[in-house]
Amino acid sequence: MAETAGTLTQVQKRGILSAKGSLKIDTKKKFLPFHFCVGNGILWYFQKDYLIGSTENPLEIIVLTNAELSTDAKPTKEEPFPFVLNSTADKKFSITFTAQDEAEQQAWMAALQDNINCTVSKIFETTVQDAAMKTNGYVPPFLRDIIKNLENHLTTEGIFRLSGNATTISDYKEQINRGDFIDFSVPMDPNLLTGIMKQWFRELANPLLTFERYAEFLKFGTQGDLVDFKALAAALAQLPTANRVLLLWLMKFLKKVSEKGSVNKMEASNLAIVFGPTILRQPATKAASKDELTATSSQNKLCEVLIKNYEKLFDLKDEALFEAPSRPSRPSMYTDMPEFTSEERALVEPVLTSHKEEVTPPLHAFRVFKRVKASKSIDESEGVMIVGQNRVYLFSKGGKLDTEFHYLDILEVNSTNSAELKISFGLPNKPQELWIRSISYYSWDIDIILRLLLTQYELNFIGTPSEAKFKINIQPKTREFEIRSTTTAIDNQKGCGGFVRTYAAYCDKDGVSVTEEIAWDLDNLFYNNDVKVFNLNEFLKKDRPSDLQPLMKSLQHNTWFTDLIFDSQKLGSDVSLVASVMKTNKTVRSLSLAGVGATNTSIAELAEAFKANTNLGLDMFSISDNVLEDKSLIALAGALERFTSLGHLNISNCQVKTKGMLALIEALQKSPAICSSLHTLNISGNSLDSEGSRKLGLFLGKATALSTLNISATQPSFQHLCTVFEKSTSIHTVDISDLKVPKQTEEFVVHFLKLLPQLQDLRMRNVTGFPVQNLMDVLTQHPILKKLDISDNDWSDDVLIALGEHFAPFNQPERSPMLEELSMNRMFARRTKSRTQAIQSLISILELRPIKVLRVQGGGSSKLKQDLTPLVFGLINNRVLAELDISGNQTGDGLAVALGKVLQHNKAIHTLYWDDNSTTINGLRLFKLGLVRNDSLRKMPLPLLDLSEMLKSEADRTALLTLANEIQVKVFENAARYVESPLGSAATAESESQSKDESLDSSNGSEKRKSAKVMKRKSEKKMHERVNSNISASSSSEKLASSSNSAPADSPGPLRKATSTRGLKPSTSGTSMPSAGAGPAVPAKPTSAAPAAPANPPPSAPSQTSPVPELQLPEQSPRSDGASPRPASASSARRRDIDKATLSRASVIFGGAPSLDEESSTSPVSPRKTTTSSVPNTPK
Repeated sequence: MAETAGTLTQVQKRGILSAKGSLKIDTKKKFLPFHFCVGNGILWYFQKDYLIGSTENPLEIIVLTNAELSTDAKPTKEEPFPFVLNSTADKKFSITFTAQDEAEQQAWMAALQDNINCTVSKIFETTVQDAAMKTNGYVPPFLRDIIKNLENHLTTEGIFRLSGNATTISDYKEQINRGDFIDFSVPMDPNLLTGIMKQWFRELANPLLTFERYAEFLKFGTQGDLVDFKALAAALAQLPTANRVLLLWLMKFLKKVSEKGSVNKMEASNLAIVFGPTILRQPATKAASKDELTATSSQNKLCEVLIKNYEKLFDLKDEALFEAPSRPSRPSMYTDMPEFTSEERALVEPVLTSHKEEVTPPLHAFRVFKRVKASKSIDESEGVMIVGQNRVYLFSKGGKLDTEFHYLDILEVNSTNSAELKISFGLPNKPQELWIRSISYYSWDIDIILRLLLTQYELNFIGTPSEAKFKINIQPKTREFEIRSTTTAIDNQKGCGGFVRTYAAYCDKDGVSVTEEIAWDLDNLFYNNDVKVFNLNEFLKKDRPSDLQPLMKSLQHNTWFTDLIFDSQKLGSDVSLVASVMKTNKTVRSLSLAGVGATNTSIAELAEAFKANTNLGLDMFSISDNVLEDKSLIALAGALERFTSLGHLNISNCQVKTKGMLALIEALQKSPAICSSLHTLNISGNSLDSEGSRKLGLFLGKATALSTLNISATQPSFQHLCTVFEKSTSIHTVDISDLKVPKQTEEFVVHFLKLLPQLQDLRMRNVTGFPVQNLMDVLTQHPILKKLDISDNDWSDDVLIALGEHFAPFNQPERSPMLEELSMNRMFARRTKSRTQAIQSLISILELRPIKVLRVQGGGSSKLKQDLTPLVFGLINNRVLAELDISGNQTGDGLAVALGKVLQHNKAIHTLYWDDNSTTINGLRLFKLGLVRNDSLRKMPLPLLDLSEMLKSEADRTALLTLANEIQVKVFENAARYVESPLGSAATAESESQSKDESLDSSNGSEKRKSAKVMKRKSEKKMHERVNSNISASSSSEKLASSSNSAPADSPGPLRKATSTRGLKPSTSGTSMPSAGAGPAVPAKPTSAAPAAPANPPPSAPSQTSPVPELQLPEQSPRSDGASPRPASASSARRRDIDKATLSRASVIFGGAPSLDEESSTSPVSPRKTTTSSVPNTPK
């Protein structure tokens, strides 16, 4: 990429051209030959007989900012190949050139166009030196023009105190930065002009009196009227030339303004208030002053002194530089790009190409005298030095490579003057030394080389602290300041905090090629989408293991990524590379090393890295699924003890023995910082003995922020744990799965859970030896429980019956009124005689509790098969359940039919998993018929296991795939419709807000987490009280309703409607089910037989071979809105008011509808009774 203007790069092209037009020498009438040079966005020229290397000054320097090329000039015999260079801004020049042939014309036009393109006209938000070099003047032209205009408004009251329109000022700023010409000589609002001027000075990257000398100049301000003028003048004289000249220019004009103070009310003191904090500004990186008011007062006083006494304090000879060019016009300041012979180019280009260096301009090449101490010959010889992107190359005059070294090999750089440079490189214990001397003592080559070295290193290794960089010594210090002030501005965020260039640099150092896919992903996906998570699985490919080292080294000082994930990458001993990252990185907040095959040595290195990094800010650490010895965990525990904060710790499934676990828990207990910040602890899959359990109890008593605890598969001694553990009000999630409970310890498990009064999420998977009754005791103790996972237990049907009895009584509404998620996967391997009662109990639980998520997965020998169908039909009126997982139960097409019918009426379920249920294509078709009438199901993975079996047996695979696609498209349409709806938009906004809150919570530490948890607990307490009051009210109303509407057990209740037999098809499982395509049915006539029975079994009713005893439930469930349910008589009256449209919809869904007066009709088809859960309570 071409260098920007003012950065002193090499000559791109030189040669003799004939020209006429706006040149310093009058050539308007005829062409004259000159020696032209172009480079660095500048065109300059000499007399035709100019000798390269001489010290002759150029005739003129033309800045190519706002220039354009054209071929409008007409060719003639004398000038067959003309082209024109015009100024697009203020028409300062128009030059016509003519070349000898077309090739020369095209070469010059290409070179000029390159330099026009490389000019960057941005002069706001930059340094004084950069602005001076870009405009080739110590006072930028637009400021000069503004001052000339303002001299007509010196009597304007409040000048510089009032500002113009901010939007207009911003527009002018953009135009100036683009290089557009703005005519400030025309009449304009003076406040607008002063606003532009003040904004330019205010936005300087380094103020006029410089950050580096802030304290020195501030002292002069504190001296007030007793300031030492001699010392202040000496200090001002030491400022960089550009700063000194511009400051003199500004003070001189402000003195002129202050002399009109009696009219404009802007005396020197008032002007100082405006400009004092601007010309002398405190560095943003340093701590704020203890007394801001004192600092401001001193800044203003110094500015006032400068305005009043500028003639005494400045060398007035500098006034001659107000409109002079900022750069000396000697030709040798521009380095001539070496023109290689064909033999030299044949040797140079392959070397550069092998390191992915550019071999076309701009090529940073310099003719120098060189001497390498470590080489065979120490004699000085002429050569070419090339400063590349990652390396420095030294070629002999014939093109042979003498020396090359990487920027990371540089140890020290020394330069005492602008003609000499010494670079030490190589190994610290055996360094090599390279002496470089410029061919001309008038050349700026050495300064340019230094600037390039600094710029390239900063670009390649953004974030590297100064102690890790090579040493640099440039004398005098004012020269070092000038060099550093002209270095290219670094964007610390671009390329993911410079990661892309750092990765390329390390690849070059290690001799491996750059993976372009990695660079592209980082530049276009990670940077553009602000992704701060580095997951090694996204970058490291099996066929490119060589990328590991450069990637890891690039993370050492990177400030972009905050989360590092190495899960499942078999790093082994390469975990030591992660240790190197953690030893130096200051921004990583999350580190996950799950299943990386870490060795004990590498874990020890990681522990030492944690100790060595005093700026470590790790908040989440996971090293799960690695086999660790006790000594490794002991070393890690010693490092964790020194953490100043840690929010999440996961050391699960590491097979750590009791000694290592004891050391870990002791370290956690001893650290007050961890006790107050740790919110998640997972030590599952390790061994806890009685002493370890006791230490865990002590830690739990101190862990005031702990909210999630996982001790599954640790087999702790709850007896020893409970002896020292009193209570925890912060823990709301506990996992004690894979636990063997001896009979004598059952009570201690129950007691431990009792000590967690805020428990909301309980996971007890595969707990053997724990009776169902104990589970009921646990549920009784925790009324605010929201999630319950009892999967993989051998409780089978008994637990459902017990849960039904636990939740059913309305005289105990405090029993888990907030339960929202229930998981009972793989629990039904044994089919007992109570299976039907168990299913009905589960249906009643879903009616009585606000359960939003239900998981009843099958697997292995645990399959509900046809027993699942009544459960699905029982959901037809459920308005709460949102997610259902019934996969793996081998139910057959009956399940597909049931789901199709339920989805036509149920509008609450939005997530469904039902794969591995032996569904055939016929069942899938029937499911689709119901799905097309549903708009709420928006997440449902296709049943791939069942589809794979269908593909094996179906001859028409196209029809099957089309059917699957139609189902998927319908689900996607539902999802899209929901997102576009107001409800979906609100949910999305709430989710994003929650994510931001969680991110902010994580970044701000444990104090905000504590506050959030307290607020959350208060909210849940209020909700609990509100639910209890509502349920109590519901219970009273139900008792009243049931007492006034009691009926014999064998007679249908007021909610039991009769349905027609029309639309029924026999099921292979013996269950009668309505067909998906059945139309409306005519209700059957009631008979005189008593007692009355339903005319037709509802969809959930099993066949006669599997009788279903009636579930005795209250007539009405508590209403979701908290109001008391209506008595049965009110409910009957309401149903009589149902309009015909509602009856019509019901007949379509269920294959038939009752008449308004058939609430207790009978039918000879089936004597079985229906339950309240089987028939929809159709709303008015």
